[in-house]
Amino acid sequence: MPGFNPGKVDVENRVIKSWEGKEVPYDVGVVIPPNEGEPFYEDMPIVDASNFVKADKHRLVQEGFDNIYAIGDCANYPTSKTASGARKQAEVLANNLVAKLRGREPRHTYSGHII
Repeated sequence: MPGFNPGKVDVENRVIKSWEGKEVPYDVGVVIPPNEGEPFYEDMPIVDASNFVKADKHRLVQEGFDNIYAIGDCANYPTSKTASGARKQAEVLANNLVAKLRGREPRHTYSGHII
């Protein structure tokens, strides 16, 4: 829910309260904290406005470079920031690095699936 910053979960009344004082009733609540890239990257040309590395979501290559890769939480991919996602990305990256080392064109791509 954009613009809603969860502050407290009232389990007894089944309400999530925001820091701004708004309340949202729930039956089953799943709260995911906002993700932002590392402040370390701030103002670097390789990141977007949220400090995530700008990279091709299928090839996992940093925009504008063929030898810089991004996988996992640091990347700006429109998928969840999970270990299972990073594992799938690592498989693609490993296969493509082996291909490059063997003088072949990388052909593996990341589909966005995390399972």
